[in-house]
Amino acid sequence: MRRALLIVAGFAGGCSAPNPLFGHAGGTAGGGDASGSGAVQSGAGDEQPTMTAAATGDGTAGASDDADPDGSTDGPEPTPSWVLEDDEWRGEFSEGETSTMEWSNEHFGLSPGLTHGTFLSRVHEAGEPGVWRRLRWIPRAPYGKPLPDGGAQERGYELGNVDMADNVLLVHFDEIELLENGDAIADHSGHGHHGVAVIDPFANATLSGGEGVVGRALEDPDPGNHVRFESSGVAPGVADFTMSLWVSNFDCSIDQTFLALDSADNTAGTSTVWIGCNPCPDEGGTGGFTTGIVRGSAGAFACALSEAASDPARWHHVALVKTGHPEFTARLFVDGQQVVEFEATLTGPLAASNDVDVYLGGQGTAGGSPFQSSANFDEVAIWHRALDDEQIKSAYARGAQRMLLSVRACQEPECADDPPFVGPDGTQTSTFADPADSLAPGTMLPVPDLAGAYVQYQLVTQRLSLDNTPALFSVTVEGDPR
Repeated sequence: MRRALLIVAGFAGGCSAPNPLFGHAGGTAGGGDASGSGAVQSGAGDEQPTMTAAATGDGTAGASDDADPDGSTDGPEPTPSWVLEDDEWRGEFSEGETSTMEWSNEHFGLSPGLTHGTFLSRVHEAGEPGVWRRLRWIPRAPYGKPLPDGGAQERGYELGNVDMADNVLLVHFDEIELLENGDAIADHSGHGHHGVAVIDPFANATLSGGEGVVGRALEDPDPGNHVRFESSGVAPGVADFTMSLWVSNFDCSIDQTFLALDSADNTAGTSTVWIGCNPCPDEGGTGGFTTGIVRGSAGAFACALSEAASDPARWHHVALVKTGHPEFTARLFVDGQQVVEFEATLTGPLAASNDVDVYLGGQGTAGGSPFQSSANFDEVAIWHRALDDEQIKSAYARGAQRMLLSVRACQEPECADDPPFVGPDGTQTSTFADPADSLAPGTMLPVPDLAGAYVQYQLVTQRLSLDNTPALFSVTVEGDPR
């Protein structure tokens, strides 16, 4: 006989082990992988709209029980004997000690003023021994997920569905270990604009993979190294465009370029577009972010002071948006906020010359560029369209927030036997996260067959700034009696 039960959630304060990504609560994200599972949200902030019209009465924000993550339907999921769900405040989430979490406008999330918290559900008794097999939750937005590959479009989240139309370059670096000169770096936009590692042969220099803001990142500790992408199909010509990336371990006391469209031989009349950092002495500061759009002698550049420049060890999201041609407006964003805007006029398309390429970690100026950078990079993307303010804010918010779950089954009431919470691989070192390859919320994830008459889940929430609040609508655990 099918039994429909409700998990009554409670709270246990505190945080998990330190994570160098956020500098506080941590955890291994991903559906069985330690890389995380996180890019452009629309309107992710502390505003608290009600559920959208697409949302269903069970809090699933339009996600179908029968739908795959890409929206396709291969058939119904197996009907469980037990369905344990939290999706309301009164009698469910409210039953816990909610000192770091709160309910607002049909969602449950981190309280204002806090950067992390851990929610522990009340131990629920199923009434008989059984096996817990599946876990699902409905997050408010796609937290900690990479930008979708191949021009895909997300749907179903209340906030942050991304449309990757007109994306021409997308680099995750998740496959990177140790690179040698000439090694390829994959482009995931679907256009095949793969990069090549360029490593200084006269220095003991390396390019390698490391922990990123989403999955793995490219670590470039030596200014003699960079990655080059051919500009054909990537350079925008006369189109609007957006360039964005995450960066950490940079040095704004010197002039550094993070991402650039540039000529390898500094040919007259060629194009240069860049994002980087600089001491910004003309602004009276000791460090800020810089950008420029130039063709020949026409164009302009700017440097903007930013508090983020004084915190280089942490990951920061930087984006440049250009609209209009030949008269154009350029805007630079740092961590979702606009820091500078300027206007100028160009004399022709950007990258009309065949010797102009896209560089990550420096510029291509002949004879060794003085603007090479030593930094870490993640989620590098270029679109041939201008993202709006909310989309830029959301690109930052998505990478800057985490929502991680783990679950345990117990043999004794109140989990007195105290088994560990585990993730998808059955160990304490992994946690469940919104799958990286899903395009909608509510994916049903397999639990590693946890046996017991009692079940409990743990939710860890994290954010880099107070501007955005990670929240969810529901948590569901499914199982069957023995």
